[in-house]
Amino acid sequence: VVLRPIVEWQEKANTEYQKAREAYAARQEELKRERRKQRCSFGVNSAPDGLDEPEPPRAPHRLCKDMTVEGLRQSFVSGAPAQGVFTTEAASILLGHGFTPEQRAKTSAVISDLYSSGTLSVLRASGGRFEKYGLRLVMHLASQPEIIGEVLRDPKMAASGLWPRFLLAWPELPPERKHKKWVAAQSKIVREYWQRCTQLLELPMPENCNSGLVIELSPEAEAALGSYFEDLE
Repeated sequence: VVLRPIVEWQEKANTEYQKAREAYAARQEELKRERRKQRCSFGVNSAPDGLDEPEPPRAPHRLCKDMTVEGLRQSFVSGAPAQGVFTTEAASILLGHGFTPEQRAKTSAVISDLYSSGTLSVLRASGGRFEKYGLRLVMHLASQPEIIGEVLRDPKMAASGLWPRFLLAWPELPPERKHKKWVAAQSKIVREYWQRCTQLLELPMPENCNSGLVIELSPEAEAALGSYFEDLE
């Protein structure tokens, strides 16, 4: 219910993005043909260019259900500066490649640094350098206790400071529930929330999220955060 308007928006945006990619690829092929014609007409060393190079389309995606560190980096390089990882099946992440015993420390360090600085600064021999600032990442991972227990107890992940950056919730089992039909669209509060989501999604995404709105903590929230920090200590 919470993600419905965002998922619907992303589905439509993804369709438009795929069409833009096809158009971009077709334009690239057209430019190659034009340059070959120029070389044939003017010679290899004297061919004039004068052809407008199109900009590749920017990936619109805001949400994903599974990720690795390298995939996340690439998504930020080619896409929106504010993205989220939301899944009710966190086993796909916590038991996947990014959280194998060999990769846990790296994954934890990258996510923790991104959370703290909002910056990606990476240099690779194969991929070159990329710098991105003002990034925002939000993660919501829901999992069965048996799956998340192992990674919670991993001393390397605890030492990296990853889990203190999450609000950990471990609710008690509720009493036996009774079936009661509920239609989200019939709720006035839900409809108003969906409408607000749609309005926000229609706003242009900036290149740098540092220029956007900032939610300041109230004194009560600041006190709760301080208490949470002390409990973690």
